[in-house]
Amino acid sequence: MMISVIVPVYNVEDYIEDCLLSIQRQTYHNIEVILVDDGSSDRSGAICDSWAQKDPRFRVIHKTNGGLSDARNTGLGEAAGDLVAFVDSDDVIHPEMLRILYEGMTRTGCGICSCGVQEGVLFEDTQRPQEMKELKVYTADHAFLEMIQGSDIYVTVWNKLYTRETAGAIPFRKGKCHEDEFWSWRVIDRAEKVAAVGNPLYGYRQREESIMNSRYSIRRLDLLDAREDRQRLFEQKYPGLVRKGKCDLRFECIRAWQFSLLYLSGEDRKKSRKKIRNMIRRHPVSLADCAGLPVGRKFWYLLSGISFEGTCRIRNRFHFGP
Repeated sequence: MMISVIVPVYNVEDYIEDCLLSIQRQTYHNIEVILVDDGSSDRSGAICDSWAQKDPRFRVIHKTNGGLSDARNTGLGEAAGDLVAFVDSDDVIHPEMLRILYEGMTRTGCGICSCGVQEGVLFEDTQRPQEMKELKVYTADHAFLEMIQGSDIYVTVWNKLYTRETAGAIPFRKGKCHEDEFWSWRVIDRAEKVAAVGNPLYGYRQREESIMNSRYSIRRLDLLDAREDRQRLFEQKYPGLVRKGKCDLRFECIRAWQFSLLYLSGEDRKKSRKKIRNMIRRHPVSLADCAGLPVGRKFWYLLSGISFEGTCRIRNRFHFGP
């Protein structure tokens, strides 16, 4: 089966060569690489063009800037493969990532196969695992629990292989920060099962100038909208996760207001306060909801029910988070 590898590209001239080389080195050869140049103002687009000239599996789409979600949607619309993978243009992948994910998918029949992640690595061509370390299969609700707990399954889009039917059914939400959060829960719900291999095959690069490492802004509150969207999904189809989802949403509200107190002012802080207060009113957390949680986490939830803003100020004062 052919795998379509979709790479959104925007102003990454210092990193894109490493990314594309890691894709070219894949031991799974039946691939097409769709480079979506999202209106780059540096040399990124020209670098993509040069790769398309020397490797026929690479092709470039130049478009006006529309954001990461729009670029991914464009790539999905052009993909010809039966399977789809996403790679961010400042990251790298292990030479055997696609082969091992494909093997995990075919062994299990799952519509999604996930792998582990390493930060700050550049995989050498010789660093190839000889065999799959382990292979687990999760039902959607078990995968969601792993995602909430930050365990074997990550909410990220890019360390996974998808069937085209699974990935192509749900478009990315345009203009949103935390776009992975809006997409991944719905896609896993559609797939119903997720396979996960133990090999850490995706190399994630933390860049100081990236969106997620930039100064906190009101746009980061999109994460709360994504978590509320997830909560609606839990209420509709996964009642066993409703309490955990509410507690996780409350903790993100606490973190969001901590950040807002530290970095926002004026109208942005007022908007943040209103949004977070409304979110808390819609999703109250009770003592019963906190059952089974660690004592420390339970303490902050209950204290936030007495004085939400006071709790956030205390946490900031004594450097608990955000």
